[in-house]
Amino acid sequence: DDLTNKDGTEDRKMDLVLTKLDDILSRLERIEAIVNTEGSLSPKSTGRFVKSRAKNTSIIDMIKAQDAENQELNLHFYDNEYHVLPQEWILPRLSFEGLMLFWYLGDHNAGVPPLIKVAGTEFKHIPRGVRKRSDMKYLMKHAERKAKELGCYIENVDDWTPDLVRNLFAKTRQYFEYPNKSSAQTKFDKLSWETVCHNLRRNKGLLVGE
Repeated sequence: DDLTNKDGTEDRKMDLVLTKLDDILSRLERIEAIVNTEGSLSPKSTGRFVKSRAKNTSIIDMIKAQDAENQELNLHFYDNEYHVLPQEWILPRLSFEGLMLFWYLGDHNAGVPPLIKVAGTEFKHIPRGVRKRSDMKYLMKHAERKAKELGCYIENVDDWTPDLVRNLFAKTRQYFEYPNKSSAQTKFDKLSWETVCHNLRRNKGLLVGE
């Protein structure tokens, strides 16, 4: 038969394609069933979901690892994908303390999870969102390393509370208050987190006193 190699190579390739297709369809059915019945992921599962998406792994690997948690996080479907950030959500202008609150606590009323759990790819619908997420991570990385030195960092992300975040800010802020020779120095509390990040990068990641 001219259409098939003598060793059956083409037949084996077709069998492999059909097997893969069956597997994909099965996964899609399972995803649809879970979303229809549950419609949400726990914070811990959401963390796995976001990291899995960043590595282009399958959503099913994370969904089947769902944990029973007290808090639940709804997924949002747009652009033919499930997302953890609402499509209509836009990152507001935040101070450094405000960023910390969003980073560890998110905004429950707006359906926004702690930003520490959200991958940069989830910010694509926001103007310059991926870059902003990168800057957030850079800034918070340095805040966290200083907090660990000071003994005020909480390793378990789900254990953060507003008071703990404010305590983190109160103890670390002085290390981000770079001297400003301008007579019109803006009060640190009024600076946007982006300005703080810019100052940090300008100082090559060195905090005050380092």
